[in-house]
Amino acid sequence: MSEETQFEDAESYNYSFDKNKLTFKDIILLHLKKIGDYASVEFRGGYWEVRSKVIGGMGIEDKHYIPDTREVYTNSINYLADTLYPYFDEEMKKAFEKAEKETEKAYNDNTVEVEPDREDQNPEEAKKYRKFKNLSDKRSYRSEKTEINRKLFRALCCFLYRRKYLELGSIED
Repeated sequence: MSEETQFEDAESYNYSFDKNKLTFKDIILLHLKKIGDYASVEFRGGYWEVRSKVIGGMGIEDKHYIPDTREVYTNSINYLADTLYPYFDEEMKKAFEKAEKETEKAYNDNTVEVEPDREDQNPEEAKKYRKFKNLSDKRSYRSEKTEINRKLFRALCCFLYRRKYLELGSIED
């Protein structure tokens, strides 16, 4: 067997979408491709878009949410980490725990506890509610979280490399 590392081109990889043939490796490679797609666009915050249209002489507003691309990216990395979690080695477990702690710290540094708007809420339940200090803190938290997850993604790629995942075989090997 050759010592040389072999890579499979994700774009030309023959994915078998037959439900009976879809392997765990196929799922991971498809998800890695999706993360690449998410990382290849400009990150921007989410917002509500309102479109006006006229139907039968009446003006109607169509309101829909445009997702925050930073959240899409970070959530996809978290999904990959969750999927691979049972196979983590000690080095990857440490990187994962570090990312979780840094994300929690970023959130705690940028939010404050507030009373909910509901009057019927008891004081103990009210402590569970958190609110961003201001809009710039919300942006700061999401940007910070994106950078933390980018480092987590690098660690996940290193983990897959250590497991020789891009070569023939499976993660269990």
